[in-house]
Amino acid sequence: MNKFKSIALVALAAGLFLQSCSNDDDGPSNDPDNGKYTNGVFILNEGKFNAANADITYFNPSKKVENGVNPIQEIYKKGNGRNLGDVAQSMIFKGNKAYVVVNNSNRVEVMDNTTFKNVGTISEKVESPRYITSDSKYIYVSNWGDSQNPNDDYISLYSITDYKYEKSIPVLEGPGHIIVDNNKLYVAYEESGRNGIYGKSVDIIDLNGNTKTTVNVGDAPTGMVKAGNFLYVLTQGIIDWNNNQNSTGGRLVRIDLANNNNSSTFNFSNTDHPDFLVEKNGFLYYALNNDVYKMAVTATSLPASKLFKTNATSLYGLDVDANSIYVLDAKDFASAGNLAIYNLTGVLQEDVTTGIGPNSIYIK
Repeated sequence: MNKFKSIALVALAAGLFLQSCSNDDDGPSNDPDNGKYTNGVFILNEGKFNAANADITYFNPSKKVENGVNPIQEIYKKGNGRNLGDVAQSMIFKGNKAYVVVNNSNRVEVMDNTTFKNVGTISEKVESPRYITSDSKYIYVSNWGDSQNPNDDYISLYSITDYKYEKSIPVLEGPGHIIVDNNKLYVAYEESGRNGIYGKSVDIIDLNGNTKTTVNVGDAPTGMVKAGNFLYVLTQGIIDWNNNQNSTGGRLVRIDLANNNNSSTFNFSNTDHPDFLVEKNGFLYYALNNDVYKMAVTATSLPASKLFKTNATSLYGLDVDANSIYVLDAKDFASAGNLAIYNLTGVLQEDVTTGIGPNSIYIK
């Protein structure tokens, strides 16, 4: 399931404003962290489209073992008296803050990263926002702008100290995942707001000299990670929902950042559409047909077999830490989803109930 298929694009004009709000409700009495979520697993739930019920699920595996405590749902609402908004797209932790991109609400919510109480809202130059990243100076947000205008997409930059809008960088249509590292901005172009139009490239933008290198990678790059001196890009390919005649297979592309050239391309079959690329300790992980695959970053071919098969109905997110593999299942996208925690060999360790449409995992 492609996340872009479940999100409509609404263009709203808005201004930047900062706000603070407080609420005495620090969570239910069975909250082992007493409303201060210092360490654990955070699941971003995009919610049901047009219902404005996006929120965050918190789960602390160690406290679960010790106290038998269930996951804590809607921790943003518990701290602020309202949900995040309409379709939470992505989140980052930076310093003592958490930032959540709310796509259909056209804003970025800023909150304390332990209480999740709101400390600000960014809305200036936020139009159909997608993904977020940051460095020591700026917060970067990819924006689609007007879904019917192929020439108004951009990356907006905000001061990391006061969330003030600073400037925008014009980009090609359909910017999705973004990475900033060592004064370079990496932009993957997945899909535009126009039906049937897919991106095929990644831009490498030098933020010092404002120069740009475009690397062709294949249809609909949905995942991108940087490991050492290489950028790894996973493309999903085009999915023909009717009869597969127009489908194209996914690719895994390795880009050598020493020269910004495509150094290796690994092709999937025309009916294979991988997603959710993760890098951990020198290995790449991705999902395909509700299965999880693993390969070394230095591999010369795609893995011949899956690492393990999941129990997911609609696999919608993947992450890996030192000891576990986390798999999100959005199920029907209208009711509670699920987080399944596996060990590194694929043995199920835990099932955790989430909110509606869980799409990403954040571990701290």
